[in-house]
Order: sequence, then structure tokens, then C-alpha cells
Amino acid sequence: MENKGRLIVITGISSSLGTALCDKLTENKSIHIIGIGRNVHDSTENYTHLQGDLTDNKIMIKLREIIVSINNYPLFGLVNIAGVSLGESIETMDIDDWNKMMDLNLNVPMKLCKIAAKYMADGGRIINVGSPVGWTGANKPGYAASKAGLHGLTMAVAKKLGPRNILVNTILPGPMVT
Repeated sequence: MENKGRLIVITGISSSLGTALCDKLTENKSIHIIGIGRNVHDSTENYTHLQGDLTDNKIMIKLREIIVSINNYPLFGLVNIAGVSLGESIETMDIDDWNKMMDLNLNVPMKLCKIAAKYMADGGRIINVGSPVGWTGANKPGYAASKAGLHGLTMAVAKKLGPRNILVNTILPGPMVT
């Protein structure tokens, strides 16, 4: 079969940056988006919505099934936007908040990078949305630690996938009103 276009997976499409990116990319009919978010969105000709909690492994299984089922669109891109910032300072931080941040901000991107390593076409792109606080620290140590870990993950995946000409980067958009 002839290749019709590119497939891009975007997480965090239920709010600001993810919504804007998804809206912009779906204007290009040669791109098919799989958007993952907590809120309900309608699927269209070049957009497939996957609703749910990214920390639930069932969503990873469903994502693999969708990637395989979309004919003529090789996986070209992964944009890890979903994230959460919870809690307080180190003195009052709750371990459950710490674990939620590590799970969504670091473990989920690792699982998605693992899927991408298997299904992504050579020459693809992975973008992990980090934060400057991963380098500078913040009042919320769990958030800062998870974003620092995300950059470490990015560098490790870049070394592994570089020989396939897959570009893997962390971007640091800084504070946003969401």
C-alpha cells in the first residue's frame, strides 16, 4: 500500500498546549493524530481520540492497537505533553502526590517512548515537554524531580534511537496559564 501520510501521537490534548497543537496539526490532512486526554473529543477523518487516564496500562494496550490498525500512516511523531504539578514544599509534601507526578510525568513518557521505539518509522520525532524547573529546582520538589528525570529519559532514548535517525528532544516552554 502507498503511504498516505504520517501518524503523530499527542498526550495531554485536554488542555492548552496539547489542544492547540492538536488543532493545528489536524489542519494538515496528510497527518493523522491520535490524541490522548481525559476529556471526551470527537474523532474525525484524520483524528482518533483516546480518552482515559494515561497511568492506566489499558490505555497503552489500546494505543498499540490503534497504531497498528491505522493503515498507510506510519508512526512518525510522539509528543509527550501530559503532566501534573501537585503538592507543596519538601516539608509538607505528600508521598501520594510525589508518586502521581512520577507516574504521569516520567513513567508514562517512558512507556510511550518504548512503544515509539517499536513502531516508529526511521526518521521519526519524539518531543518530551519538560520544564526549566528540572534544572533550576522549584518549590514543588516532586515536579522538579520528575521533569529532571524526563530530560534524562530523553537523552537515553536519543542515544538508543539516534542510529535510526529518530530525533528525541526535551523542550522547555516555561510557565503557562492552563
